Amino acid sequence: LEIELKVDFERQLFSGRCKLLVEKLNSKVNHVLLDVLELIIHSITDADGEPVKWELLTPEGARAKFGKALLVTLPRGKGPFHVNVIYETTEKSTAIQWLTKEQTTGKRQPLCFTQSCAICGRSLLPCQDTPSVKAPFSIQVTVPKPLMAVASGEPSGEPTDADGLCTFTYAQEVPVMSYLIAVVVGEFESREIGRKSRCYAEPEVVEAARKEFTDIVDEFLETAQKILGGAKYEWGSYNVAVLPSSFAYGGMENPNCTFMSASLIPGDRSLTPTLAHEIVHSWIGNLVTNAYWKDFWLNEGFTRYIERRIMGTCAGKHLP
Repeated sequence: LEIELKVDFERQLFSGRCKLLVEKLNSKVNHVLLDVLELIIHSITDADGEPVKWELLTPEGARAKFGKALLVTLPRGKGPFHVNVIYETTEKSTAIQWLTKEQTTGKRQPLCFTQSCAICGRSLLPCQDTPSVKAPFSIQVTVPKPLMAVASGEPSGEPTDADGLCTFTYAQEVPVMSYLIAVVVGEFESREIGRKSRCYAEPEVVEAARKEFTDIVDEFLETAQKILGGAKYEWGSYNVAVLPSSFAYGGMENPNCTFMSASLIPGDRSLTPTLAHEIVHSWIGNLVTNAYWKDFWLNEGFTRYIERRIMGTCAGKHLP
């Protein structure tokens, strides 16, 4: 999955391209179905730029509120096939929240972020929006200068500048669900908070975030790994992006970059159990995932248990 997006704050939308690499498990299959919600599909082409037949199907009854099915015709054979979807989001996208500059801490630049859990990924990009489908991805995000884009992957090369815009590229090599494809765009600075960790935040918040999270990220990661029997941390870096206090989820376990609300930085580390919780999702949820949303309690239940084990261990109270 390759994603290229341009962020338009004036129109409050993302526009660009989503390129899917599709391989048939059964040569008789001649369509691929993708979920979409409040997206404008401009065109769909193959690897050679030739038009591909497609149509939007609306589910019957109450299911219609969850979006439409994008039915894309595939060539004969097993492939793999490239499906290039040129599209843009709309003001009705449930995955994107837009903040004016007055709503940020610095009040100089606007900010936007995505939150696709549980089933809002379909309003960010055409995808199979279910936890039972995973795919690696790359994402290229072009934003107005001096803003920075941070996404749920490892940085891929240095940002590039052109015509007052800056393009940031990230790659996620571990297959993930659609709800873990995430990006935040804002006036950010970054600070080192661990051996393989950085925090990103507005200039007015970044130093408080550094003090809150420095070293404790390493402690939580190492403790979690021991409690989980030495299971490898698969993601490379572990970073934190501090969002405005209006971020209603508190914390979101986006791989390589947990989103955290600024309201969780009181200055005394009393709310760091949320950080421990999101770190545990690196194994429970992000790696081992409930196949259906009805079983989401498996994700959160086991994560909460390991979180409590971490906090007990770090406090010197080893639970049986």
